[in-house]
Amino acid sequence: MSITKKSVTTKPLTKGLAIEFAGMEPMPGERDVNPSRMNHLRAVLDEGLFHGVDWHYASDLKTGRRYRIDGQHSSKMLADSMLPAEKVPNVLATVTEWETDSMDDDAYFLFEQFNCNWSSRTPADVMGVGISGFPDLAGVVPKPFLVSVAQGFSNWIKKRNEQAHAGYERRRKKAKDASAPTAEKTPKTRELSIYFRDGERRRFALWAYGMTKTPMGQDVKHVYLFRQAGVIAEMYDSWKKNQESTTLFWTWVLNTSHPDPDDPTRVLADALLERKSASKHVRQTKYRELVRKYYRRFTASSPATTPVFGETTTQAGDSTGVQPAA
Repeated sequence: MSITKKSVTTKPLTKGLAIEFAGMEPMPGERDVNPSRMNHLRAVLDEGLFHGVDWHYASDLKTGRRYRIDGQHSSKMLADSMLPAEKVPNVLATVTEWETDSMDDDAYFLFEQFNCNWSSRTPADVMGVGISGFPDLAGVVPKPFLVSVAQGFSNWIKKRNEQAHAGYERRRKKAKDASAPTAEKTPKTRELSIYFRDGERRRFALWAYGMTKTPMGQDVKHVYLFRQAGVIAEMYDSWKKNQESTTLFWTWVLNTSHPDPDDPTRVLADALLERKSASKHVRQTKYRELVRKYYRRFTASSPATTPVFGETTTQAGDSTGVQPAA
């Protein structure tokens, strides 16, 4: 095996350069074009977020032939005849030339230089960069946990948008000129950190993380529930309305610790555990229905306040999650 990086050239990106690179002979065994990948790149371009390309080709010293080894999708998207030349952004293209003694021997090793699974950035990795400017979260709440919380936000927003649209359709039957609701957009998986630009949502994340631990610092019995977007969505919904009762409710549920086996918190904890033990896929809507049902029963049968907390507020205030002392 002999692979050498020969040169790196930066030049303005043009339609002609894209056509040239897209038409280059592909390396042996090049992956098939993925339409979803092409559509994603076009969407990035249309949104004004396309900031340049990094293309690679290799010269085979044995045969004298040149092969495209990375940049297939972006070059073909830009070279598409349906894309006007003026739509190609005024950005730079970085073109790297590699050299190999024999593509027959080195194709695999060249291919492995790019987009390796073992070096890919996970949603948690991206989350770490996104929250780096918020010292109340960065280094305090684990990044995978924040990804789960953010997925809960998306679930909550989706449901709220659906309810708002349903209400709009009902109003339209009575008044055709009824104003349409403004729907909040949910970010893509790798953009979930956007949620934490909002101070209230950062406070909720801190509260939720505090609820994962007992006063002794151990994980609560049902800590797995924080991986369920539907559960997080219902937590957030009730937390926004009444933090104190939400804290009490989830303390009982997460520890299965209420002395009355017929209390709504015990019944809910048992029902959730039963679904987990069944090893069957449970829809997030089902989690939300269960939690909402038993939280309503709990608030209907419990006092509005309780003295076991220390500092809490009945609204979504600044206090973080605190598990009541046993």
